[in-house]
Amino acid sequence: MLCIADHDTDRFTLEGPMTDAETWVREVIAARRAGRDITCHVLDASPEEAAQAWMRAKGGTRWPSGSIVAPECFEPSADRPPPAETATLLPL
Repeated sequence: MLCIADHDTDRFTLEGPMTDAETWVREVIAARRAGRDITCHVLDASPEEAAQAWMRAKGGTRWPSGSIVAPECFEPSADRPPPAETATLLPL
């Protein structure tokens, strides 16, 4: 699981499971370059365990997947709304 944390709004999302987080990490980098205080962390746990571990360690509120940043290829499902805000991918 990839945990994306927005430290300005005290919220986090869990993305995955996935085998390659590169597209998500690029979005986090772009958002940080745009001035947002967000980070991403790999958590080796099920979604429920990862959410509980993050809340115990850091607090915050869990938001739907893709609601902090999301790659352009991200397709929200019916139970997952589209991202509220997205970052433009900047060249590395």
